[in-house]
Amino acid sequence: MSAGELNDTVTFLRPTETLDDLRGAAVDYTEKLVTVPGHFKTMTSRDLLLAQAMQVLPTAMLVVRYRADLTTTLRVRDERTQKVYAIASVTDTAGARIWLDLFLAEVL
Repeated sequence: MSAGELNDTVTFLRPTETLDDLRGAAVDYTEKLVTVPGHFKTMTSRDLLLAQAMQVLPTAMLVVRYRADLTTTLRVRDERTQKVYAIASVTDTAGARIWLDLFLAEVL
């Protein structure tokens, strides 16, 4: 993976809690954490087996530069398609703190 292959732009959304008088607290994902370049990868059989071992049912895989603040509590929005994904897992596959592989599940 090289920096030139990061051809997608994604925004990470942080959960915010809003109060509703009728139902109590509701969690929205409207606060932008950061917008970064990324690359949506085609999932291979190896990736699917790895995800199954982690008990995750991903619909997409995203590669971004390493960031220590990315967790599974965030959401990802693809700026091109405006689809929103929940982060199922954050994996530093090589262990070199250069790239992160994010398994994503689409939020409907």
